[in-house]
Amino acid sequence: MRALILFSLKRRFLNPVAISLQVLFTLVLIILFNLDHISEALNLNFSTPYPIQVSSETINELLPIEYWEKQGFILVEESADLIIDYREGIYEVKGAASLTLQAKIYTLLLQSHQQKILNESHPSVTEFIMNYNSVPLIFDAPIDPLEAIQSNLVFAILTSVYFMILNFISVNSNEIIQEKTSNVLEFILTSITPFQHFCAKILSGLITVLVQIGLSMGIFGCLLIQRLNMDQGRGLFMLANKYFNLEGSGINFEMISHVLKLSPNFFVKMIFAFLFLIIGLLILQVMILILSSRVKTIEEAASIQGPFYLGLLAIYYVSLVLNSPQQLSSDLGRTLSYVPVSSMLMMGMRILSTNVAHDELSLSLLISFLTLFGIMFCGFHWYRKGLVNE
Repeated sequence: MRALILFSLKRRFLNPVAISLQVLFTLVLIILFNLDHISEALNLNFSTPYPIQVSSETINELLPIEYWEKQGFILVEESADLIIDYREGIYEVKGAASLTLQAKIYTLLLQSHQQKILNESHPSVTEFIMNYNSVPLIFDAPIDPLEAIQSNLVFAILTSVYFMILNFISVNSNEIIQEKTSNVLEFILTSITPFQHFCAKILSGLITVLVQIGLSMGIFGCLLIQRLNMDQGRGLFMLANKYFNLEGSGINFEMISHVLKLSPNFFVKMIFAFLFLIIGLLILQVMILILSSRVKTIEEAASIQGPFYLGLLAIYYVSLVLNSPQQLSSDLGRTLSYVPVSSMLMMGMRILSTNVAHDELSLSLLISFLTLFGIMFCGFHWYRKGLVNE
């Protein structure tokens, strides 16, 4: 069994495609972590504003220039593809513009028109409209917009690992089908028992996921440490502020870690969330192994794997809809966090985004473990029959 596991791992990692993808992944991360230096060296400028020709008379009828600049426009007097004229109370836009540009220009001109009417109206009317559009309000517990950033970060991490897991589950399934169709399985079963083959496939899949996650996180961590030692990531945030108009200056990775509350408690929660992912991985892997053992041709495999992955994709979209503390604490979110397979995402999201009671966490873990051992115990009989074509 050990030889079979080592052979599977070598075949998955020590092949030209896997090595090329790992090198490509590393190069992409290196580029992302040094994008500010690359942009400066190549003199790249992706945020060139779109010029609009406006006469000196017309510019007095428009909103201040800074409003246009925030929408990616620049008002110039020299010739340009787009021209805005204001004559006899009518705005006229000349030149071909996409629907997106037309929508932005319409919104800005509408605001200009509304502001012009307010300026020309009686002060009491202006004051009435301003009071009508505002409300005096003080929140005792102010809303922190950065909570949404933390929630999105959590969801991005979990779903990235989720799709990585699905990828390696399909590798195990295809291996069994390939062994059966190439008649190699008969030679393997002369050296090991079906139970050893079953355990080897599960362990090789689990080790593959752990090694790949370790490699990815190791490379990411090394590049992050290198960037922290360089300038705390200030150059990257300055570049992001230049192109995406982020608010605030002097932002760095250290400030982000404090904002996102990356405390030891957060990493403990990450461990529990990862544990649910691993248990879900094992449940899915055992299920797809049992189904794949019953398959005799590649065509049959496609008909089985297709609906299987569609169901997993449905779980992903449901978790996407429920990705908020309020939804995760609702009856639906709590129920799905107890259901095996869906709990690998839902309970992980609940752990990282809300406060989960210890009894709820223990109950969900117990249900997942019992489901895993139940499927392994009941499904091995079908797996063995599928291997020997009984």
